[in-house]
Amino acid sequence: MDRRRRDFLCHSVALGACMFAPSAPAQNLRAQARRASEHDLATKSIGELSQLLAEQKTTSRQLVEQALAAIKDPKGEGSRTFISVHAETALASADRIDAQRRNGTKLPALAGVPISIKDLFDENGIVTLAGSTVLQGASVARQDSLIVERLRNAGAVIIGRTNLTEFALSGLGINPHYGTPKNTFDRAHARIPGGSSSGAAISVTDGM
Repeated sequence: MDRRRRDFLCHSVALGACMFAPSAPAQNLRAQARRASEHDLATKSIGELSQLLAEQKTTSRQLVEQALAAIKDPKGEGSRTFISVHAETALASADRIDAQRRNGTKLPALAGVPISIKDLFDENGIVTLAGSTVLQGASVARQDSLIVERLRNAGAVIIGRTNLTEFALSGLGINPHYGTPKNTFDRAHARIPGGSSSGAAISVTDGM
């Protein structure tokens, strides 16, 4: 859905809530507005989120909490999309970045933006499973991979590690060990996501 159509629909929903529910308590309307705002944040690009954070129109904690809520949603694809979630460390990083921003610290471009990592790239202190079970119990990585190091240096908040085709050896996105996240465009028929980076794609489409 292109942005103009999405914005039109979001504004229409918000307007309809005000026009056709005049007797609804004010707190209900505020809750509806908050949900609409959260949906809008989930569909924004990294550049747009970076700008909102820089202008202090949102916080990293808000973005991280929203992502974690989407991951935990029992009706969603979080359990099949993520092999592991870094909830505590992500929230701690978000709070640290928010405090730095409030204090006027000059921050890098991605500071505070939640990012998922494909479970094929090393994170210091974590076992890289590559979507397999044979590596469970293996030694943890001794350092970040280059891409993870660069993301951290750019201020990104790593939210967790996403599912993939085992050892990335297929373009279908199927994983028999951790489940296969359903394609956003046809959940009813459990269409496959495609790509070895199946979890990575769904983490973005579902605002996780």
